[in-house]
Amino acid sequence: MKYNDYVPEFYEVVDKKQNNSDTWLLRVKADLPHEPGQFFQVSVLNKGEAPISVCSYQEGFIDLNVRDVGT
Repeated sequence: MKYNDYVPEFYEVVDKKQNNSDTWLLRVKADLPHEPGQFFQVSVLNKGEAPISVCSYQEGFIDLNVRDVGT
């Protein structure tokens, strides 16, 4: 099957750490190449979506820093 940029892919959040009252670090199991400044469109089914920048990358994982800034 041919890859399609418009079809969502599912990835597992394997760890989460609360940095302060409104900021979380999410570790996602994904072996995805990325460039500095690149972001991922992150969705939670039936909740919404947001562009989130990669804050760290390791072999097999990406880390996303997410902040609650409103509704």
